[in-house]
Amino acid sequence: MAIQLEGEWDGVQTVAQIQQKLGTHIPVIYLSTQRDPITWERAKRTRPHNFFLKPLKEKEVEIALEMALFLI
Repeated sequence: MAIQLEGEWDGVQTVAQIQQKLGTHIPVIYLSTQRDPITWERAKRTRPHNFFLKPLKEKEVEIALEMALFLI
């Protein structure tokens, strides 16, 4: 989930809504270009599986996705 989204909600709000409707069993990996402390604290409350800063390293993302899917 990208942190910066077009529209009224950011990625953290979107994840919180998904978790409210579907539960917290869905693994979340956040992507962002920056890590401001307020957004980071909000994101941590959704219990993400991982958080990547862009630019992404392909192998790290591949491993994180594989582990997140393993948890389902």
